Amino acid sequence: MNFSPSFVHNRVSAISLAAALAVLAGCNPKDGVREYADGMAAYESHSLEKAGKLFSKCLVYAPENVDALVMLARVKCERGEISDASETIAKAVALDPNAPDVALLDAEIALYAGDYTRATSRFVAVADDEKDGRLEITVSV
Repeated sequence: MNFSPSFVHNRVSAISLAAALAVLAGCNPKDGVREYADGMAAYESHSLEKAGKLFSKCLVYAPENVDALVMLARVKCERGEISDASETIAKAVALDPNAPDVALLDAEIALYAGDYTRATSRFVAVADDEKDGRLEITVSV
């Protein structure tokens, strides 16, 4: 195909405009989305070391990504790194203390750490939210 110079110029202008709009809309090629997705794939294939590295890399680009913090804490917990998992989930709690997945993992890690008071209070809070209709939990068997 042979394109005219005006076609190429218009095409480049359109691509530049689209890129500028994406940046203005908050899209960033280094926002950690790719690392998070790759981390989830590694986690689902039981490659915990790789998943941990990818979730950590995601947090370099997006340090307030609660989902990445939760998954990194889960990976650390599953690897037996309870102290590190506790520190990581504490960051997620600070960002979104009432999120069900944050509260449940916080309770689970507290249980593994032997902090039964915290574990109990967090489990009870989640159960109360569910009972009051503020939380919907779906369990599949």
